[in-house]
This record gives sequence, C-alpha cells and structure tokens, in this order.
Amino acid sequence: MARLAAERVENWGVMKAKAPALIHCLLSAGLAGPALAQTAPPPGPERPAVDYRDGDQPRAARRLGPAGDRTAVEVAVPDGRRFPAEIDAHALVRLTPQADADATFAALGLTPVRRVHRRERIWQVTGHPGEDGLAVAARLMDAPGVANATPDLWLAHTRHAIDIPPDDPRYDGQWYLERITIEDAWALSTGAPEVNITIIDGGCQTEHPDLVAKMDPGYDAADDDADPNPDIGYPGDNHGTSVAGVAAASTDNGVGVAGACPECRLRCVRLLPEDGGPVALSADVAAFDFALEQGAWVVNNSWGFTNPMPAPADLARAIQRVATEGREGKGALVVFAVGNDSRRLGNDELPGLPGVLGVGATNLRNELTQFSNSGRAVDVVAPTGTLAPDLVGADGDDPGDYTVHFGGTSSAAPVVSGLAGLLLAAAPDRTSQAIHDALTDTAQQSLFAAELAADGHDPEYGFGVVRPAHALRALLGLPEPGEEPDAGPPDAALGDQGLADGAVGDGGLADASAADGGPQNAKPAATSDGCEASGGPGGWGALLLIPWALGRRRRRRPD
Repeated sequence: MARLAAERVENWGVMKAKAPALIHCLLSAGLAGPALAQTAPPPGPERPAVDYRDGDQPRAARRLGPAGDRTAVEVAVPDGRRFPAEIDAHALVRLTPQADADATFAALGLTPVRRVHRRERIWQVTGHPGEDGLAVAARLMDAPGVANATPDLWLAHTRHAIDIPPDDPRYDGQWYLERITIEDAWALSTGAPEVNITIIDGGCQTEHPDLVAKMDPGYDAADDDADPNPDIGYPGDNHGTSVAGVAAASTDNGVGVAGACPECRLRCVRLLPEDGGPVALSADVAAFDFALEQGAWVVNNSWGFTNPMPAPADLARAIQRVATEGREGKGALVVFAVGNDSRRLGNDELPGLPGVLGVGATNLRNELTQFSNSGRAVDVVAPTGTLAPDLVGADGDDPGDYTVHFGGTSSAAPVVSGLAGLLLAAAPDRTSQAIHDALTDTAQQSLFAAELAADGHDPEYGFGVVRPAHALRALLGLPEPGEEPDAGPPDAALGDQGLADGAVGDGGLADASAADGGPQNAKPAATSDGCEASGGPGGWGALLLIPWALGRRRRRRPD
C-alpha cells in the first residue's frame, strides 16, 4: 500500500498536466452540457424582453426564435448574469395558502396539468390558447391567489463527473474509503435499514447485483412514472448507478464493492436524460417532492445546471422543505456536488442554498482536484470514489459490472452522503443541521488552504476533508482516543437546530457556508488521518511539506 501511494504521488503531476486536455475533450464531446448552452439569437431585429418574477426576484426573458413546441429564450438576472433556456406552453404556478385551486384556475383561464409539489401548492399549468409559459408567467405577476408564477423553463443540466478518466491506473481499488479511515467509522456505525439515501440523478440500474438488495421503489421525474432505471446507450448512462454504489452498495456480501454506508437503503429518482438534453423545472421540483413524501434521510445530487445561474425560487423552496421538514420535521441532509468547472460559485446557486451541504473533490493526497469549484457554497471536501458499480455487461464503461473510471465531484458527493447515513443511523433523533455541523466542525483543514476566513473556511477547501470517525464521536459525545470523556452534553458544540422558517422566502436566498475540497491536513497531529497523508514520517513530514505546498499554491491558476 505504501508503494502504491508513492506511485500515486509521483505521477500526480502527469495527471494534472493532462486534466485541461481531458476537460476540453468533454466539452468537445458535448458531455459538459447540451447544445442548449450554445444557443444564439437568430439574425434580425431584437425581440423585446418579457418581465416576470421568480419569487420576489425580477427576471427578464427574451425569446430568441419563433414559437414552437419549445422556444429558445435568454433569461436576465438583475446582477447582469444571463443564461439560456427553453420554454413551452407550460408555466409553474404556486398558489397562496388561502386560494382555492379550482376557482383560481378557472378565474385566470388556467388548465392544471399536474401538481408537482403538494405542500408548496405548485402546479404545472397551461394558459389561454396560443399562450406560452412566459406569457402566462408575465400575465400572472399580480394575479389574486397566485404567490408565484414562472415559465416552466427547460434548463441544461450537467453531471458533475469526469467521464473520461485520467490516465492513472493507480486509482485502483477503493482507496478513497481507506483515505478517510472508514473502518474507524464503521466500528461506531455501519448505518441502518431505516436510513434511506435518495439518489437524484440519471436513473439507477435497480437490478445491478450490488444494488438490487438495497433498492426501494423509485421515481422517474423526467417522464413522471415509477421506473427509475436509466435509458441505455448514451454517454453517462451509468452515472446514477455508480453514484448509488459509492453511497451504499451492498457490503460484506461477497460481491463487488463496499458502500460508504453498508446498511443504509437506497431510492433512485431519474431526473437527467441520458442524451444530455434540457430538463423541465417542474421535473426538478417533482424530484424533491418525491424525496420529501417518501421520507428520505439523505438526498444526493451529483448534478447541477450547465450555466451559472441562481436557483429558481420554486426549486429552492422544494429543497428547503426536504432539508427542514423531511424525516417528520427533523430534516433530511441534502448533498450537492459543487461541480467541475474550476470556477467560483455564487452563493445563490444550488450548492449554496440554506440546508445544502456542498461537496468538493480531492485526490489521494487530500489535494483539491484541478476541476473542483470553489466559494462559500462548498462546505467540505472528500476523495473521489473512482471504483464504483457500472451497468451490467457491455452497456457500461467497462465490460464487467464495475468501473474504475468514475470521478469528479459526482463521486465525492455520494461518499459524503454515505457518511451522513452513518451519522443519522447512530443519532436518528438529531436534525439535519446537526449532521451538517458534525461533518463540517470535525473536518480537517488542508495544509494548502490559503484564504482562511475567521471561521476557518477556505474558498477552495471549505472547512476541510471529512473525517467520519471524528464526526461520529463528536455527534455521540464520545472522546477522541487518548482523551478523557467530556462531561458536557453532546449537543453543546453541534448547533442542533433546524433552519429557521422562511430562510429562503420567495426567492431570497441566504448566503451558505461552503467549501471546495482540500488536499493536505492543516493540523500536524500524528493521527491515522493526519500527517501520514503527506507521505512524510509523522509531524516532521508535514512540516517539510509546508514550503513545497506553498509553492504549489502560488502556481495554481487564479479563479
């Protein structure tokens, strides 16, 4: 194992040198987002913008082409950001608590298509003949009984994964679990069958031999049916299957790989179409409604919007509902991968929402991967789960039922989701915020963190690399090895309170702590996940690495 680690360290420079070319290949192949992201207005006079509101935030959308089944639009945000989308005949309407749905729809000339979120009272509707969703949203801005109306935007989504692997065969085995000393955590908790990890992704192969015993009934939010399996034959069709396996594959069963949470169960939601096309906002909202109604304990999201944009208000509300009202009011932990664009995230993007744990990706040495995004929206980092279940047979990335080609923040997020399952099983009465705090408070900050804030957060590494055994001991009030037991209550340092009601409001998104993954541990204590991570002998190894690390940090590409 020591020789293997040395080889990985020696060749990391080669992998980093090739990473930009690999990302370029992804973009060229269209795997980083559909053609929607390249939409350009046709020649001719510029069409006027149409105003509507997303919650309490103004939006201006300009149609870029003639009306049709779907029409390209460009949406402008007051801070200057613009993003492409498509619209069709549908709008999303959120009714006020007092409004009678049938009477309101009849008075406003609306036809309900389906109810996409029960507790938020959000419907997908159509309007008058010839009206598209943008026209409906504009008409309903101040309509009685309507709390919010937006076009049912078709938005480009992207999987936060590196589908073309780095040319690095040393990433064999589940080194990522060893890297976070998972066996120390398993000595305290191996999960529990009542803890369900819901995977919102491109669908999971529910009959995979390493998943079939773990699967509860799922949902296809894209097609609004009960089949969560992916469409086969497209790039990335194995993505959701791999995510599910990293989080909670069957363990100690003589088959395949171990999941981070061995005894947790899984539920899959198919949201992302395998052909890379856009996804209706109503499907996003319905996916989180399903997670809420089915009692998810953890909700993993290894995806995001292709174009930088604020989280739509209805989706933000649906996510906050899961985070605060799931598990009979204790909340589910919502985990989002922060993405692989090497850019600074806005606090109003999906990983920065209140109640969301943003996860960045690290390599073998706990060094931030070159692609992992940064900003306050990233809370912790974790190693990429490179070995994962694949589609069975020739349909997957590899001829067998497993792939060593998984990676990116897509594979770091389910590592953390599995760890959250361990914590929730050990302390099922704690809130999602307490689980969030246990993971961030016990993370070990990276030696490479260069912009530490007063609260210990670094924009690239967040609060540091997750340490599941430390998080479990903190959550349970257990002393660290060699320490005297703490006489204080276990809740003292964990902030065991949920998010305040109305923290999101109608589109007003609060800033969220976050961080992008971190390489080396900042503390030189000689623990099992301390200085040995640098490959050096105890504390001296970490001290000798400081000048080298600072030199590497200065050579990083600026954001």
